[in-house]
Amino acid sequence: MKESPLLIHIPNVPEQVTYAWVAMALLIGVAVAVRMTLKKTAPGGIQNVMEVVISGLVNFIEEIMGPEGKHYFPLIATLFLFILVCNFLGLIPGFDSPTANLNTTLALARATKGRFKDDDFDFDNAGKNGHFAPFSWSG
Repeated sequence: MKESPLLIHIPNVPEQVTYAWVAMALLIGVAVAVRMTLKKTAPGGIQNVMEVVISGLVNFIEEIMGPEGKHYFPLIATLFLFILVCNFLGLIPGFDSPTANLNTTLALARATKGRFKDDDFDFDNAGKNGHFAPFSWSG
């Protein structure tokens, strides 16, 4: 089966970078659309959908990490939504999934490791209390 040609091609820019920017533009567009239609009294449409997604993520993180998980919510939610949109882009004919390329995966991993390192997350003691991981990082 022959693959269809990609719809967006910018010379000298790798396809995964181009489609990562498309995914970011979609996420920013949805965020702006939600912000423009934000209502406190009777939310509707896209605001309802985003409230369900965000509250579901908050509950999921609190179940796994406890109340201190709220501190990591922005990072985890951003990664989840970005990876979700990138994977959905790959399902559309003529589009490519940026997360199919190892460079994107490694960049996300490096950013996450840097965030935990800057936050003084104790990787050596993470598994000792069994709360964050059931094993020790140091072996």
